[in-house]
Amino acid sequence: MLEQYQYLYDLTPKQELKEALQEVKNQVAFLNSTKFNSNSLKTNLPLNLSANYWKSILDYKPLEDIKEVKIPILILQGERDYQVTMIDFNLWKKALKNNPNAYFISYPKLNHIFISGDNISKPDEYSVKGNVEEKAINDIFTFIVK
Repeated sequence: MLEQYQYLYDLTPKQELKEALQEVKNQVAFLNSTKFNSNSLKTNLPLNLSANYWKSILDYKPLEDIKEVKIPILILQGERDYQVTMIDFNLWKKALKNNPNAYFISYPKLNHIFISGDNISKPDEYSVKGNVEEKAINDIFTFIVK
């Protein structure tokens, strides 16, 4: 979440985004501190979500849990995605490196919603009508048929 806020601020360094970024930094710092507990106020937490929600997120270990999955796994990544980045994609690849049933495909021109573009991804492109890239659809189809 911090990476996303920083990315958005770097795109448009406005005072209001700087303040939002600082607020999220403070909230995440609180979340990761010893002061955080199940009674913490939502206003002290990111996205104004409950302490129980954030506790469940902190307790969840998806990179460990995925190792227990026995069926084939397909992980797709748009390389222009600033919400789930190539850093995240590579964490999944590392976690599943010993799983012969894990398949990974990244697409250089795709954003978070698998729509193609040529420049860095920006939030306003989500409001432009587009189609999911046909190659991604075909890759999903091929995986399912296999």
